[in-house]
Amino acid sequence: MRTLFRAVVPAVFCLLVVSFGSTASASTIYIDFGGQSPLSPPSSAFGAAAAPGAWNGVSTLGATSGLKDANGTVTSVSVSVQVQTMSGNAGSSFPTDSDGARLVNDNFYSQAGSWSVTFSGLTAGFYDVYLYDPSNGTVGTGAGTVTGAGSSSTFGNINGGYPTPDFVSGFNYHLLAGIWVSGEGTLTAFGSSGLYSGLSGIQLVPNQVPERGGTLSMLALGLLFLFGGGRLRP
Repeated sequence: MRTLFRAVVPAVFCLLVVSFGSTASASTIYIDFGGQSPLSPPSSAFGAAAAPGAWNGVSTLGATSGLKDANGTVTSVSVSVQVQTMSGNAGSSFPTDSDGARLVNDNFYSQAGSWSVTFSGLTAGFYDVYLYDPSNGTVGTGAGTVTGAGSSSTFGNINGGYPTPDFVSGFNYHLLAGIWVSGEGTLTAFGSSGLYSGLSGIQLVPNQVPERGGTLSMLALGLLFLFGGGRLRP
């Protein structure tokens, strides 16, 4: 039994490392969409995620590489935006040139079509995804999905606007929690509408709740108990 226990321990240890370590090094990525001048990305202290971090400004169609993480460090994460136009604009109750205006007063959108935002190069783990409705009263998010690896969540169209300078979940932004990203590192948000649909911004925040990790950890501890008998025996 001692020999078998010694053989099992290294494998169980690796399982524990994988189960608890997958989200620890995952990057937090914030993007402000749209290219309306003179608007620029909001400051690092802003966003419904309530987790301070640097914002990326993405104003071109197609791929953008070298996204910054929340610390402002350039990463290997890239994003590809497929949509009709990045030139959406509007006004909100956020003060002019405030962080709120910088985030929601410009956007991308498609008319009677669809849009998609695909991240590549993400670290495997669970992510919480925040999708921001543009302040333009004619542009909602559309209905769609956020998909990782074998993990997908749906969302409905919202077009709540910003009658007050506040973020309200389910009214002017969506929160889709616990989207699993595998080692392939891709995550895609997709939306569509018969009218206008788009986004003003997106936040990816590593989910620290060890949902899958907890399951693996319990399995690993169970193996230790099974083969160790609760203690080391000859």
